[in-house]
Amino acid sequence: MRGDEAYACSRSFYRFLESVKGIFGFKHVIPTHQGRAAERILFSILCKKEGVIPNNTHFDTTRANIEFHGAEAVDLPVSEALRPSEVHPFKGNMDTEGLRQLIERAGPERIPLAMIT
Repeated sequence: MRGDEAYACSRSFYRFLESVKGIFGFKHVIPTHQGRAAERILFSILCKKEGVIPNNTHFDTTRANIEFHGAEAVDLPVSEALRPSEVHPFKGNMDTEGLRQLIERAGPERIPLAMIT
């Protein structure tokens, strides 16, 4: 590993920048100090009034970032996730039938992205 902790204009930042651009093809890269800060930036661009953001289950701060911009955060956990005593291999799945119904009801044009937490 190579590290340069000089921060401003560090060589490691430019290595990071080129790696991200090379992998994802993004023209712009905005590094953030944590996921919630990244969400704040993302949702300020994608969330509009009347927008709908489906997720298996939103974190409270994720929901707040979405709703601050006027969109609706919709939780679509599988039914097993709501029953703590029930054994299930993975309770983090999204209810795909619920997602299909949400898309039909809201319309795909109101859903700028879907999330899995």
